[in-house]
Amino acid sequence: ITGFSSIERKSVGHMLNMRACALRYATQNNAKYPNLSLIVAHMGGGITLSLHVGGRVVDMISDDEGPFAPERSGGLPCFQLAEMATQDGVTFPEMMRRMQRKGGLMDWFGTSTRGKSSAASTRVTGRPRWFTRPWPTIWRKISASSPW
Repeated sequence: ITGFSSIERKSVGHMLNMRACALRYATQNNAKYPNLSLIVAHMGGGITLSLHVGGRVVDMISDDEGPFAPERSGGLPCFQLAEMATQDGVTFPEMMRRMQRKGGLMDWFGTSTRGKSSAASTRVTGRPRWFTRPWPTIWRKISASSPW
């Protein structure tokens, strides 16, 4: 469900990879997948998150809704996005390219590669170097007191 009745959330992501990672986590921790509640992150050019409860994926945040990533813009303030999309004759394909391939670190630093962006940040932008740390792999078991 979304704030517009005409827009439906679509669960599009790396489902097979995230399920395989959840199963591997269960095996490595001598646990049964159906007994776990996990948040799994697929981190590549974009970041997709999924919530696994009782052996099922019950929710997913696609790379267009979540945090910005090496190439994805992630969730954006809708008023500013609407303004950007309607100015200067920007076409739908160009807007999609901006959000899917030219957003995130690519927009800020001109590269989606951590090593290159570290050197470029000091030389070109003078921006903080927080992004030089490796992207963390997120695995978190939700506590037993969780509502899920």
